[in-house]
Amino acid sequence: MSEQNSLYSDEGSDDNELSSGDEWLENYNAEVDHGSPDNTPQMANEDDAAPENAERETYEELDIDPFIQITGPSHNLNPNASELEYFKLFFDDNMLEKIVSQTNQYAAQNGPDPLWSDTTRDEISAFIGAFFIS
Repeated sequence: MSEQNSLYSDEGSDDNELSSGDEWLENYNAEVDHGSPDNTPQMANEDDAAPENAERETYEELDIDPFIQITGPSHNLNPNASELEYFKLFFDDNMLEKIVSQTNQYAAQNGPDPLWSDTTRDEISAFIGAFFIS
């Protein structure tokens, strides 16, 4: 088997499968409409063509005010802030309570588990924080 053929087929493949890149390209070209000989695209079906008297969409120019808001980080942490202070920027008490509530609700909806006990904010904080350590 030539090196080119080995790229496109397995040595143990049956005869119905394509055995070379040339055969694959030939089959692909037979299935795909590439347009007319002068490379202008052809409509797949005459029914897809828009009627000549079809109304065309018109677009209006929009007047959009420029964006003038202050961008960038907005926090009051000092340069020597701890990792915990940065963590709390993303996971404040409200967010952690929501995660705790949803976790416990999910566990309750998925049937009783004798080993399950409702999780707490401290457990969720530790669980999420572990991802930042590694």
